[in-house]
Amino acid sequence: MPSQKKQGREQGRDKGGKPRPREPGLILQVNGYPFAALPEKERDRFLSKWTALLNAAAGRARVSVYAMWDAVEGFRFRRLLFFTEGLDPGLLAQLGYEPRPAAEPYRPRPVKATRGLLELEDGSYARAYTVMRLPDSLPEAWPLELGYAADEVHLLLEPVEPARARGMLDRKLSMLMSAQQGSVTWQLESEAYRLQQLQQLLGGKARLVKIAIVIIVRGSSLGEVRERARRLEELLSSRMVEYASGPGFYQRRLYNLEWTVPVFHYIDTLSAQALYPLVQEQLADFGGFYLGYDLDTGEPVVYNPYARPNYNVVVLGESGSGKSMTLKVYVRRWWAAGLGQQVIIVDPEGEYVGIREYLATGLAGYELSKDAAEERGGLGLDPVKLYRRGVIGLDEAVDVVQEFYRVPDELRGELVEAVSESESVLGAARLAEERGTGLERYLKAAGADSWIYEGEPPLPTGRGAVYTLAGIRSRRARALVGALLALVVSSRLRNSLLVVDEGWMFAQYPALMAMFADIARRGRKRGVNFVFASQRPHDVLRSEHGRTILEQSATVLLLRLNEASLEAVKPIYNLSEAEEEQLLDAEPGQGILRVAGGWRLRVYVQPTPEELRVFSTRPGEW
Repeated sequence: MPSQKKQGREQGRDKGGKPRPREPGLILQVNGYPFAALPEKERDRFLSKWTALLNAAAGRARVSVYAMWDAVEGFRFRRLLFFTEGLDPGLLAQLGYEPRPAAEPYRPRPVKATRGLLELEDGSYARAYTVMRLPDSLPEAWPLELGYAADEVHLLLEPVEPARARGMLDRKLSMLMSAQQGSVTWQLESEAYRLQQLQQLLGGKARLVKIAIVIIVRGSSLGEVRERARRLEELLSSRMVEYASGPGFYQRRLYNLEWTVPVFHYIDTLSAQALYPLVQEQLADFGGFYLGYDLDTGEPVVYNPYARPNYNVVVLGESGSGKSMTLKVYVRRWWAAGLGQQVIIVDPEGEYVGIREYLATGLAGYELSKDAAEERGGLGLDPVKLYRRGVIGLDEAVDVVQEFYRVPDELRGELVEAVSESESVLGAARLAEERGTGLERYLKAAGADSWIYEGEPPLPTGRGAVYTLAGIRSRRARALVGALLALVVSSRLRNSLLVVDEGWMFAQYPALMAMFADIARRGRKRGVNFVFASQRPHDVLRSEHGRTILEQSATVLLLRLNEASLEAVKPIYNLSEAEEEQLLDAEPGQGILRVAGGWRLRVYVQPTPEELRVFSTRPGEW
């Protein structure tokens, strides 16, 4: 039999019997997602993710939920932060949890045990609990209740080897069968049936794990921590959960998350769905900015595009819905939150250039009219040059030229040859004229657009730029310049914001919409938060690439829409009748925010009085 000292060392204590510090693995911060308001199918999807995580655990692991008070833009709210230790980062990413290495919140060290409480080094107090017994049934995602009642909830997990799990079940079932030979009771029959069911589960899609639950409440005074502990105990008792806190030395070891101290429960990974902990009902992204508030709960909405599977944002709303105000509020707060290096705005109507310094300090302003371009030697937005420089492929360059000069399909082969053998659109036009294949009749018009193709593009420096297209009279030329400019600039951006307003004006040109789809697809790799806005979503949806942008963006904000637009987007976003009614009658700035991961909120994008004064184009209508 091992000695007492050897047992202590095996249980995480040194030769003197003092607790050794834990050796943490990689600490990852992950996202929490809503749960209670989700349809049953979506809830099942998240619970299946949790089962997959537990089934894949290779050794000891921990999931911790921290409830912390935070403030953004003067709004104070309780935020839940989620961390994992010992779980596979690759699997977490595959399941959509977006893991990232991070340091856990500061946990003050316990310095003294007093009257069943711990006094901490920062002068605050704490009480730690372990769950002694779980009831037969708990509501799904039960730890959400604990997250709002306590400061910390820790799940300590350890998988049981399959052979050992089967042996444990066989022995327990054999004991029950022996007991039934004496006197059969419904309790024994029920337990035997449960074990038989568990045996079948463990042979299929479930696994046996050991789980311990440690709950910690804290307060700035003895009175506060005792009151909070009383409320937590009432909550646990209401769920028929048996708990223990213990004397001071036990409290200290629980608080330090010593592995051998809490009470472990054997549970299969399907039954453990009740313990799904990664739930947050309030959209309050870590490191985000205040966007507005939830119309149903009144809670602030704190948003960070970089907490999403992709960084693309779509804003749809008819004229007067608050779309432009929303975009301006978004840009200003994104910049103030320090989320990136540059801000780029493609401004078709000239709404942003006059307020650019208020949006983000140091933004340059570029007027992209024909006269201004000729003064600087041209805009340098030539699709053939972009192909030569590796910004786009040959097919993309040919598509743009063919589309804008209406080259028939039977001449596409000649166009491909001309483009592949030339250095510019104008060079391709000259080559077509020399060869006289009929292509020259179409490319002859390129000469009038030389101000678009010649020169070098006006690339942003410093903190970014607003490019206004309002001075370009031709809608066709405006669309060509805006799309090529966005593509050129985005190819150089890193960790920046790119806003394209009035997206509908590009929709009739599939080759241009393909460029925006390419920007959206590559944005994550470059850290580009791409915001695409339109007041006519039905036009955008006529384009295959436009539909891709609207369907696959991780964040969509729907403001007031007319009936035609609503009919177009309804099947894409699976809108309910109540949501349809809201979008038809919404006040400016009110709408539905859909965010990847199950978020679906009725929100109000709330400008400050100063933002309202500076940004409003229709005073008195907001």
